[in-house]
Amino acid sequence: MQRAAKPNRQRCLMYLDLGEKPIMKKLAQIAAAVAALGTISAANAGVAIQFDPTGNGGSTGGTLSVETFDWAPDNALSVGAFSTTPNADGSVTTTTVAQARLTGFINSSAGEDCATNIFYCAAAYTNEFTFQASFRERSTGIGSSNANFTLDTSVGSFYRIFANTPKDASNTTGGGYGNGTLIYEARITAVTGTFNDATRSDPGTNPVDLLDKNGVDNQNGVQSHQGTGNNTISMTVTFLNPAYFLSAITSADDTTSLRTSFNQVNPSDTVVGFTPSYSFDGTDKINGDVGAGTCNPFAPNGRTESGDTNTGRCDFHIQTDGSLSFNLAPEPATLGMLGLGLAFAGLSRRRSK
Repeated sequence: MQRAAKPNRQRCLMYLDLGEKPIMKKLAQIAAAVAALGTISAANAGVAIQFDPTGNGGSTGGTLSVETFDWAPDNALSVGAFSTTPNADGSVTTTTVAQARLTGFINSSAGEDCATNIFYCAAAYTNEFTFQASFRERSTGIGSSNANFTLDTSVGSFYRIFANTPKDASNTTGGGYGNGTLIYEARITAVTGTFNDATRSDPGTNPVDLLDKNGVDNQNGVQSHQGTGNNTISMTVTFLNPAYFLSAITSADDTTSLRTSFNQVNPSDTVVGFTPSYSFDGTDKINGDVGAGTCNPFAPNGRTESGDTNTGRCDFHIQTDGSLSFNLAPEPATLGMLGLGLAFAGLSRRRSK
């Protein structure tokens, strides 16, 4: 019997190569698309969302295309910044709280803001929009000319936006920020910030001065170190009220400038429920001061604005001016492309085996 000829190995490999080329070409295309997913997601950062300031879910034609919520200058408080016992590495872990009232909606790509279109002014609506935030911060350099901040995740955090009528938020008293309808809530995932105490770095040019330099002094003569800084808060969205937010927002970033003294708004009597307590040198209450004669973890000589009793806590009271930008979920087509890429990758592995 004549034995069948063995197949030509080179020819078989050639056929295999021909069969693989279309798949490999497709895999290359999908890989490129999957690699672009990160770029696409990044491109969504700060893009326009659909927001209805009237709270009617877009049903009455009041929807705005918004890139940024522009908060008015307001207040933040680092609770016990100068009276908290340092960690082993010298850092200090404290609670920071902040609040502000919305002044306008901004869509820079369309040239829409409060200066050019009344509908982008928060004051044009019946609702007043405010936010409150609370998070734990790990600070290095407290009491020096330069301090840096990062997020401490040992306890929970929140960033909440409320819609309220009547408009009752007062930056003088600090009341009226956390009432009304909750329309947005997020968990804070990262904080990066810095603050330069100019009174320490250049006291001749930046001496201790009034804390409240916004018109008439409403803070009973409280003094303050002078300085500037900034921080960025990143967050993951946990709740959206669909009557106001019509877009699928997954995360957001709050970018805020910091300064002392207050020159655009009054220092609040309370910030997210905390009454500020300042360092006391026996004569003056001094925001931002730390030392043997004023306040330190072993002698926390704190006083409130109008109090004469030692509170045992010395805070840092800061003027803020922030804005909030949003990030959208990836488009369904992008997610589908990612799934297709993974499917082809699995097929390739099976063929290799």
